[in-house]
Amino acid sequence: MTRPALAHWNPIKRRFGGRIGRRLPFYAPVNNFGDLLGPMVVEKILERQNIAAPQRLSFEAAEGHRKLLSVGSVLHYANDGDVVWGAGRNGKIDDTLHRFTTLDVRMVRGPKTRAFLQARDLDVPELYGDPGLLVPTLFPEQMAAWQAGRGGMTLVPNLNDAPARHSEGRVLNPRAPVWRVLKDLYESEIVVSSSLHGFILAEAFGVKARLLRSTAEPLFKYEDYLQGTGRSDLPLYDTIVEALSAPDHPAPVFDPERMISACPIELFKQ
Repeated sequence: MTRPALAHWNPIKRRFGGRIGRRLPFYAPVNNFGDLLGPMVVEKILERQNIAAPQRLSFEAAEGHRKLLSVGSVLHYANDGDVVWGAGRNGKIDDTLHRFTTLDVRMVRGPKTRAFLQARDLDVPELYGDPGLLVPTLFPEQMAAWQAGRGGMTLVPNLNDAPARHSEGRVLNPRAPVWRVLKDLYESEIVVSSSLHGFILAEAFGVKARLLRSTAEPLFKYEDYLQGTGRSDLPLYDTIVEALSAPDHPAPVFDPERMISACPIELFKQ
């Protein structure tokens, strides 16, 4: 059987909006850092087993290929026969746009995604986790080169949120190069984020993190991840001030080795 492609969300869009965009029709991939993590993590797991990685493809380019869906709210891109390891449902996408009837599911982001798939008569193991949580386990050499807890507050807006929501600290561009974003998160004292993966990576790094309510995203993916890591009532804050004054919350509960063991590496062997 053909090896699955490492599929991820990274469409080509206009670089500029409005009147400028109409006059200067330049295009570039979105490069949202959270959506690029999946192939990086899977490639590293395969490398540890001396297995050559397959090609990375955007979902548009992967049309017609068997795919592995790992990081992100991307289930609506799945087709029959695709493999799911860590992906979740997008709460903005209508149920009818999920057109698959058979999937090879190894792990999902959280119990809300599992319930959605079970309602479609799919077999889904009770194993939860976002593969972004595995970055410290799989890339320890990067962590060793950075300064843990250098200090300061960092805001990470969701890709669809307006970034200018406070005047202090630094605002990370989620479209910046992945390793630059990860380094800035690792070296923060506290992260306030409406980007789910800004929050997830901060938690993975052991950095204090608070979820800021998104102006553009429904609650589904946030609740899915939180419930999948042992939290059911973790609050989302409406303002930076509320987030910074909030008490510490429980750390995520997950098993990195169990997550890695669930990765379907056998599908990538030649």
